[in-house]
Parts: sequence; structure tokens; C-alpha cells
Amino acid sequence: PTSTELLELGDKAFGMNDVESAIKQYKLGIESLSDDISLQDALSLYTHLGSAHSHSGDNEEAVAAYRRAILLHSDTVDSLGDDEDAKRDATNQAAQAAYYQKCFALRPSKTSSSR
Repeated sequence: PTSTELLELGDKAFGMNDVESAIKQYKLGIESLSDDISLQDALSLYTHLGSAHSHSGDNEEAVAAYRRAILLHSDTVDSLGDDEDAKRDATNQAAQAAYYQKCFALRPSKTSSSR
């Protein structure tokens, strides 16, 4: 499957509250990222992975996924050229990731408190 298909499979699993499968699909999608995937889909893989980790109580992994989304955005947003709508959408998604990263950084992780 392509990264976009894996994003869709992850979203479907997450929608059915199968968080473990969603995490697996998002990670596989990230591992198979290629230049032909849209920046929006690539950002979605990372932000949705962050949401799934957060849902499972692993805030450290959630923050790491959101951080990777922000870095991806900053590294590639200029490659969108004059497509202002795509730039705005990508920037909004990165801003959302930054917000969640800060929120989750303030909350203790269930996984770190059980170690």
C-alpha cells in the first residue's frame, strides 16, 4: 500500500478505536513516504500518529510525532511554490501540531509514570 492508503487505513482503525492498528498503519505510512505524496498527507501521518499515541496515553511518543510534523513542515513548505492554499493548509496543520506538542509536554505520560 502507498503512504496515502496507509493513512486511510490508520484513520479507519482509529475511527473504530483500534488504536494499536492505527499506530501501526501510520508508522508504516511514514516508513514508506516518497516524494510523490502531498505534504498535507505526510503531515497527516505524523499528526494522526501523535493523536493515536496521545489516545493510548503515551504522551512522549505523541510529542515526538508532533515534533516530526513541525520539522517536516519547516523543511518542505517552501517547496510548494506559489500554491498559497496548500501553504496555508500545511502551516495550519503544523501550528496544530505545535499546540498539541506543548499541551502534551505539560501532561505526564501514562507510560513514563508506570516505568
